[in-house]
Amino acid sequence: MDFQYSEPVVSPTTTTVYTATVNDGSQNAQSNCTVTVLAALPLSVIATANPYTINMGASSQLNASPSGGSGTYTYTWTSNPAGFNSTQQNPVVSPTITTIYTVNVSDGSSNVSDTS
Repeated sequence: MDFQYSEPVVSPTTTTVYTATVNDGSQNAQSNCTVTVLAALPLSVIATANPYTINMGASSQLNASPSGGSGTYTYTWTSNPAGFNSTQQNPVVSPTITTIYTVNVSDGSSNVSDTS
């Protein structure tokens, strides 16, 4: 009895359906199996602040909205001028001067940044 065994490796750029056909060698018995492989989207992030403009003494909710990548994200917020750091996805800030906030998002293999 001769067995052929294969473990193909695929890297589709779009969602793709693959079909494997197995037979007993005599063409008397045959079975099909299909699998759908979802193509991973590249990691991206959009940073926003709500509200975007505030008066002295007020606060704003920062928002990091990641997509793609592995789906498991870590966050690192920083500010310009320096002084603010957070690892929360959506921290609340109360700046006393005009401040730009930057979030860096990692999925374990890629990093992306955006500012708010």
